[in-house]
Amino acid sequence: MPDIKTEVPDAQARETSLAESLAAAMNDVLDDHADFAAARGRLFSFRIANKLPTWVIETDLARFQRELAEALRRELDQVEAAEMQVECRLLDNNVLQFVSRDPQAPKDETRTKLLFKCPINPASNRETFQRLLSQARGSTDLGTIKTLLRGLKFLIVDDSPDTLDIECALLTDLGGEAEPAQDGAEAIRKAQSGDYDLILMDIQMPVMDGNQAMKEMIESGLKIPVIAVSAVSSRTEREESFKCGFKDYLTKPFNADQLIRTILRLTKRPIPIASRNGSVHSVHA
Repeated sequence: MPDIKTEVPDAQARETSLAESLAAAMNDVLDDHADFAAARGRLFSFRIANKLPTWVIETDLARFQRELAEALRRELDQVEAAEMQVECRLLDNNVLQFVSRDPQAPKDETRTKLLFKCPINPASNRETFQRLLSQARGSTDLGTIKTLLRGLKFLIVDDSPDTLDIECALLTDLGGEAEPAQDGAEAIRKAQSGDYDLILMDIQMPVMDGNQAMKEMIESGLKIPVIAVSAVSSRTEREESFKCGFKDYLTKPFNADQLIRTILRLTKRPIPIASRNGSVHSVHA
């Protein structure tokens, strides 16, 4: 199985690659393949064995999509089982590997088959933070954003310390207050004792995942708007999260402008719109 060779990009190509998302690239392929398998009367299931980079990567994502799709199609053609199970693994933080598993023996490592792998290069937290702030400044006047978010208190829920640092730093820099929680159980405890205006919650977490935490928050009577934030999300996963009670769903790496507008809409704050002459006015969500 050939690997993807990652070339060192020039400045312009590097800027372009940093704007792209591993999650979005993977989601497109998985959704298309699930539809393709269903059209042939086959089931397709996918799981992530460990945490993936949630932000941008410096990798040829177009080639990644093409070669992953080809590998999945080949496996579907070669295996006659009614169900195709695929697992994604991150090795040494820099190699993404996809394997097929035998549905009859899911825990038997000898009955797995390597389908595809490629090296990846996650961007640093500093690059990610600077990119998000740049997006926020580009969307409208930064002072306007800070005025609109000032006084809002956020609970950020994610088991990745890097992601917690980035999201808390971003929302604090934009005028709000942010407090971290590392799993769904901690999020419930803090949500019940704190006075939050909005919660950003990861879906895949240990101890208690985001969907279960959302269900328990609703059952306890909490009415705080909660946004699901996930690295990899199929249509089925998004639909399941909305059924659990999430008010919106963002895929990492989210666009800062999209995050800001979603927050303003859910907290019923005015949304700034830049006019053609560069001035900014607001409309209510």
